[in-house]
Amino acid sequence: MISVIIPTRNTGRTFPVLLNQLVAAGVQIIVSDGLSEDNSLDLAANAGANIAMGQASRGGQLRRGAALASNDWMLFLHADCTLSENWLDLIQHHINHHPSKAGFFGLKYNSPKLAARWVELMVTWRSFPFPFGWTLPYGDQGLLMSRSLYEETGGYPDWPLFEDVKIAEKLGPSRLRNLGGKITTCHAKHEDDGFIKRGWRNFKLLRRYKRGDEIEALFRDYH
Repeated sequence: MISVIIPTRNTGRTFPVLLNQLVAAGVQIIVSDGLSEDNSLDLAANAGANIAMGQASRGGQLRRGAALASNDWMLFLHADCTLSENWLDLIQHHINHHPSKAGFFGLKYNSPKLAARWVELMVTWRSFPFPFGWTLPYGDQGLLMSRSLYEETGGYPDWPLFEDVKIAEKLGPSRLRNLGGKITTCHAKHEDDGFIKRGWRNFKLLRRYKRGDEIEALFRDYH
């Protein structure tokens, strides 16, 4: 059994697909909501999810969700994703054969645009093991880890941005593994901003983060 933790804030439009997958799998669903004003909480309640409430801050929401998990393994997901058909098999293989590591999926955008394929390639390169890549998965790729490993890292920081990068840094390349398979994510934000433009902006923000810029300043510029 695994506990799936999902931070939400006004995600009702894209949430049902993932919820249906999780209900069918019979896993514990934990929704950590950041004061949604749409039907996100209604959807979560109808799915039988455990619900945590608090201020919107993705790192803080993930921490609150993890505190409600009752299983030895936790899977952190974004609300706008769709899992592959064999996602449970991939997770079970990881648990059986790589219990000391955290796992993440590949990423695919539900867009036919060529620019989406370019961004997917950049994500693959960023996630590829060192020294050929950075071994740096983002939160939209999901993160699977045991409770003991989560507690060893100290969990997610209560940050509104780059909380996923920080926990990946805590884990380090030797404790991160690609699960195989891909998560399909909503392309709406990238379509609005432009795939290349948004990807380049995110890379520049990451570079500033690596230089030590304050998270609050990075979050302001992210929006």
